[in-house]
Amino acid sequence: MPFSPRIAFCCAALAVVFALGASPALAQVDQDRIFLREGAPKAGVLLKATPTVVTMNAGTVQTDIPVNDIRTITFGADTTDTKKLRTTATEGRYEEVVSMFEKNEVDLSAIKSPQLIEDMTFYIAYSMGQLALRGEYDKAKAGGALGIFIKKYPASWHYFAAVSLMADLAVSAGSYDGAAAYYKTIIDTAPWDDIKMQAHVGAAKAALAKADYPTAQSHYNEVMKKSPETDEEMAQQMYAKVGLAVCQAHANNGAQADAGIAAINDIIAKNDPKDMELFGRAYNALGDCHLAKGETEDALLAYLHTHILFYANPDVHAESLYNIINLWDKLQKPDRAQEARTLLRARYKGTRWATKS
Repeated sequence: MPFSPRIAFCCAALAVVFALGASPALAQVDQDRIFLREGAPKAGVLLKATPTVVTMNAGTVQTDIPVNDIRTITFGADTTDTKKLRTTATEGRYEEVVSMFEKNEVDLSAIKSPQLIEDMTFYIAYSMGQLALRGEYDKAKAGGALGIFIKKYPASWHYFAAVSLMADLAVSAGSYDGAAAYYKTIIDTAPWDDIKMQAHVGAAKAALAKADYPTAQSHYNEVMKKSPETDEEMAQQMYAKVGLAVCQAHANNGAQADAGIAAINDIIAKNDPKDMELFGRAYNALGDCHLAKGETEDALLAYLHTHILFYANPDVHAESLYNIINLWDKLQKPDRAQEARTLLRARYKGTRWATKS
């Protein structure tokens, strides 16, 4: 069979490809990928990021993607270990992330991509912070790691998540004025209502911890001004309603405690108890309202609801245990108080509630 010009051309083309060191399939460069909260992921080259927008170049098309639409980002420079660390963090297995870091399974000094170093630094600091909130990691170390990230990467798309966690950690450590400053940064600079609402609720929580009820009420009122459009915004408004009832109960030396109790009972009656976060907050608030009236046994019953049924949130559960200890002591039940104290210190040993107890 004669050697056709067409075959000769194909052979020449393949020779060029192999001379370049790759087949057509292997010559393609790994791409960055932005995974959205809804819709198909975007693939291309991540050009730049700010706390509010990530810019990606896909071929000849440049696209700006709002940060609040982004679930996660992967990088062409990723290794098996960096992928594993990111996935582990986003799945909430924070102790595994910290273990990977402490065992040097992800060596940041060996990573060449600045974007990937930034990403890994965030997930490590974020995991430390989440563990510290649960009393399972040193608060000073976690706060230091988050502080370094915020200072070094002020343009990161992770910026608001880092600042928010830093604020929550400051509340947990009893640094209420410091927490208020971080929450204010979010309130003043974030462009999204749900993030602002969450920050107002956090700032109110810091104010409540100081018994500064007027400031707390002011933050809760800001949350209530918005007509909620998403599930997250609706959740923040429910938390604000719970907080406002507490503020009401403490107004005029407890003179309006009955109104606060009625408001909390209305929230409990009209919502789904499967929402453990809301119901835990609500029953703790109900206990606070009863305490404002001097009703010890009713307060204890409310906190026991959180402890037995609605204990999903570590800080909320720890708060209930702290109050249960004090109330059992007041009711002269030292054995039961000690049982709650032992549980609080074992499960939430690094929290402000365990420290106060």
